[in-house]
Amino acid sequence: MNENDLRVIKTRENIEKAFFQLLSEKPLDKITVVELAHAARIHKSTFYLHYLDIPDLYAKTLQKVLQGPVASADFFPYLFDDPDRFLAEMSKMVNDNLGRLNLVLQDQTRYVPMDALLELMRDKIYSLGRLEKTTENDIRLDTIFGSLLVCMPNYREHQDVVNKVAAPMIRCLLADMQ
Repeated sequence: MNENDLRVIKTRENIEKAFFQLLSEKPLDKITVVELAHAARIHKSTFYLHYLDIPDLYAKTLQKVLQGPVASADFFPYLFDDPDRFLAEMSKMVNDNLGRLNLVLQDQTRYVPMDALLELMRDKIYSLGRLEKTTENDIRLDTIFGSLLVCMPNYREHQDVVNKVAAPMIRCLLADMQ
């Protein structure tokens, strides 16, 4: 299958759109291929040309939802040079993508997406070439990113307090890393 073929792209967009619509109406484990195909206006055999099953669609959709914002983010160098600015930019990224992310992450008991997101963020930092990839640094970065990903959505109305508390913690953890 040619991934750049406009028909393939449009079909996947229709499937994704239908998937998000169904996710807004019911839990993931209640979505069937037949109803998804109907909502996307495709035959179910067309669905199987693109995905193995609903969990495969979920995994690929989750990867896309997680990867997009992280891949396009240009603020990761601020983690080292200006943690306050990093926090402000990360907060914006989280808030801008929270709706779609929450929709996809509705079933966290069955799927553990945090690991995938943390890995994307660690890889983004390591790609800057300013930090050696070690288990210790993985743990430090997971501590930073994991705590921020929990705090930022929960304390959206108090982002200034999150930044005030988190910036010194980041500086402290980074002091041992560089």
